[in-house]
Amino acid sequence: MNKVWNILFLILMMAYLIVTFSFTGRKMDSVICSGVQVKVIDSTLNRFVNSGDVMRMLERNHIKTTGLPISTINTLEIEEAIGNNSIVKDVKAFTTSAGILHIEVSQRIPVVRIINAYQQSYYIDEEGALMPWTGRYSAFVPVANGNIQYVLRGKKTINVRDSIVPVLSDLYFFAMLLKKDRFWGSQIEQIYVNNKQEYELVPRVGAHLILLGSMENVSEKLENLKKLYDRGFGEAGWNGYSVINLKFKNQIVCTRRQ
Repeated sequence: MNKVWNILFLILMMAYLIVTFSFTGRKMDSVICSGVQVKVIDSTLNRFVNSGDVMRMLERNHIKTTGLPISTINTLEIEEAIGNNSIVKDVKAFTTSAGILHIEVSQRIPVVRIINAYQQSYYIDEEGALMPWTGRYSAFVPVANGNIQYVLRGKKTINVRDSIVPVLSDLYFFAMLLKKDRFWGSQIEQIYVNNKQEYELVPRVGAHLILLGSMENVSEKLENLKKLYDRGFGEAGWNGYSVINLKFKNQIVCTRRQ
């Protein structure tokens, strides 16, 4: 007997759900989109994109929303149109029975700004993707310049983690190292690539140049330099040296300021 009641209960529940979904579908067909709400989730961290930019992306792609039935709005098309922007990391679009189209956007998070040999600027983000620099907003990240030949063209992008541009790969992994280390993240403000494809660092504190050389054993090099920092450079102090050379394994060569 209990088995029969259980079967009847399941049949009634299925019928209820079918009727409910059918009613909801007919109700959504009659709902008109009365507005669009855009939320840039990480707007306090970076300001590359705002709600106005998102709306202009829809306009450029000839996507209409307000005044149309909610059921006719293609949220996948909206996500693709906005997601094609190289500054956007992720986008979600959905509608509600209240007639509102919601768009949530996440921005890419840069870890280093590149100024190449031709004075073109662009960023490398925390996932290794290239993103354009915008003069409207500059992220507070280290700047890398000098003998960097790669030119960012149009919407073309690469991921430097598996790219054939070694200097960009080096700069990305080094920038991630700085990001993860509170001391070095605040100490290093500029990375210069010289004509030998060696790296020179400009610190925020201390009037000296750091010759890093290659990125080989870079963590060990910085660890050794941190020990020297902790000792205060002896009697000469932080500003007593013009150059600190880390190019040699397990050795730091300091040049006194003249």
